[in-house]
Amino acid sequence: MRRLTVVAVIAVLGISVLPGTAAAAKLGPAPVVADCLGYRGPSQCIYNIGFIEMRLSSHIVHVGEKLTAQFNWGLTPTRGALPLLFGAGLSKAKCSGLPKVIALGSTGAGTCTWKATAATPGWQTSLGINLSQNASLGSYTENDFYTVIGKQSAIEGWVRREDSASKKAGYRPGIPNIQVKINGPKFGRSIRTNENGYFFTTVQKAGAYRVTPVLPKKYKAGKSNAVAIDPESKVVHVSGSDVGSAEFKVRDGIKVTATPSRTAVPADGQQGVTVDITAERFGDPLPDGSTLSIVPNKESAGANPQTVPVPARYCNQFGVAWPTGDRATNMFQAPFPVYTDAKGHATMSLQTGTVPGKLSFYAWARDASGSLETDSINDARAEVTIDNQSTGSGDPRAIGKPLGAVAKEKNLANPGSIYSLRDLLVANAGANPGLGGLAFAVVYGSQMYGVLAMPQTERIEPAADGTIPGSAGSTVIPAEYLDGLLGKLYGGPTASGWNAFWPTVLGGAMPAPPPFASFAAGSTDGSTTGWSLTPQNGKVTSEGGFKALGYPYAAVAGGC
Repeated sequence: MRRLTVVAVIAVLGISVLPGTAAAAKLGPAPVVADCLGYRGPSQCIYNIGFIEMRLSSHIVHVGEKLTAQFNWGLTPTRGALPLLFGAGLSKAKCSGLPKVIALGSTGAGTCTWKATAATPGWQTSLGINLSQNASLGSYTENDFYTVIGKQSAIEGWVRREDSASKKAGYRPGIPNIQVKINGPKFGRSIRTNENGYFFTTVQKAGAYRVTPVLPKKYKAGKSNAVAIDPESKVVHVSGSDVGSAEFKVRDGIKVTATPSRTAVPADGQQGVTVDITAERFGDPLPDGSTLSIVPNKESAGANPQTVPVPARYCNQFGVAWPTGDRATNMFQAPFPVYTDAKGHATMSLQTGTVPGKLSFYAWARDASGSLETDSINDARAEVTIDNQSTGSGDPRAIGKPLGAVAKEKNLANPGSIYSLRDLLVANAGANPGLGGLAFAVVYGSQMYGVLAMPQTERIEPAADGTIPGSAGSTVIPAEYLDGLLGKLYGGPTASGWNAFWPTVLGGAMPAPPPFASFAAGSTDGSTTGWSLTPQNGKVTSEGGFKALGYPYAAVAGGC
C-alpha cells in the first residue's frame, strides 16, 4: 500500500518528444517513475518506494567518467533490502557504508561509485535496491536509470514542481509535456519533458547552450516565466567529456479555499459552523483522497486545547477530531486531517465554546508524509476566522426573574430534562437582557445534577479529573429547583408541592439559584444542603469530545 501511495503522487501523464539526432533516437524514451502495474506508456517503468531510495548522480555518462549512487533506507523489523550493484558498461562498484545485505529493521545510508567502461545500447535500469518483506507482501525493487555514451556531448535536465519536502529528488513531481528550447553553437531544438519532467538531447558541438522551458498559461502565476519558474532559463556548458545539466522549479499552482457557513456566532457553547474546503493545483482538483491538515491554532504544529485563546471542538468526516482523549494525559494535540473527494472538495465542522474572541485556523495542503507540498504557503493554505461573540454581561445569580419572564412571555413547552432546560436558556439568552452574556452547561454526577450558568467572559478550568472548581461568578440551578421547574414551569398549579413556586414563575419572578461557591460547599440557604461538586459528583459533560475542556458544550446541529 505504501508503494502505491508514493508512486501515485509521482506518476503524471505526458508523452516525451525525443530529440532528432540519430544517437538520441537509439536511446529511445527515457524510463519513467510510475505505478508500473498500471503504466501502459512507451518507456521502461521503474518504481520509487518510500522507505528505500537509490539515486544516481547522472542519467547520461561518457565512457571513462564516474557514476555515483546514494543509498538511503529506513526499514521496519519485517523488512530487509539487497543493493543491486551490477550494470552494463560499468566497472565493479566501490562502496562505502553500504552492506552487501541490508539487515531487517535497520536504518542507514551509503554510497557507491562505478567507472563507465563501455557504451550501452540504450537506457539501463539494473542498478537499484531490492526490498524484501514478509511472505504476504513479497519483494519490490526500486531502480534508477542510466546510459553510457561515447564522446558525444549531451544535455539533460528536469522541470519539476517546487516542493519543500524534496530532499529526496526522486519524490519531487515533474511537470510533463513541457516544451524546452535549447539553443547553442549552430544548434536550435525544442524537445519536451516526459511523464516525470525529464528531458535530454545530444548535441554535435561542445560549447555553451541556453536552456529555456516554455510554460503553458495554466502554470504561470503572472505574465512571464520569471514569476512561475526558477530560473527562467539557464546556460549550461557541455563538451565531449561533460554532460550539461539544468534543473528548473515551477512555482506550485496549489490553491486552497475555505468558506465557513457563518463568520460570527454567539459565545454560548452551542453553536455549530460547517466549513467547505476546495483544493486545486493549476486549476485542476487535487486527487481523490488528498490530505488537507486543519491547524486549529493557526500557527503551531501542536497546541494545548486547554490554553488556546478561543477553544472550539473540530470534526472531520469521521467524527470529533480535535481535541480528543483525556485532558489529564493529552495536553498537546497535533493538527488533524480531512480528505478531498474526486472534485477536490472536503467538509469539516466545528463547535464554538463559551470563551468570546476570534478563533482562527488553517486548512493546509500536505503531502503523504505530513510535510508542506509547496513553499508558496500563502496559496497552499486558507485561513478561517470565526468571531465568537459575547451577548452581554449577565449576572448568573439573578437568573430566576428573567427565566420566569421568558416562560410567561413565550408560553414555551415543558423542557422535560436538564438538557432541554439548558437549550431553553441558550435559545433565549441573546434576546433577554437578564440572560444575555451567560453560558449554560449541564453538570451531573452520581448524587446530583443541575444546570451551570456562568458569564461568557469567564473561562472555567476544570481539574485534571474533570470536576469543576468553585467559581464566585457562576451559579448552579440545583436539583431541588430544577425538579420543580421541569415539573411545573408549563403545567397547571396543583394543591401541594411546588404550588407556591408556580404562581411566582408566571408572575415573572423565580427564586435566585444559589451561587456556585455556596453550592459546591454544600451549605447555602438550606435548599442545597448536602449537594456538592465533588470528584464523583460534578463533571461537565463532554458528549464524545475532549473531557472537561474548560468550557461547556453539547452536540448541536452543524457542530459535532
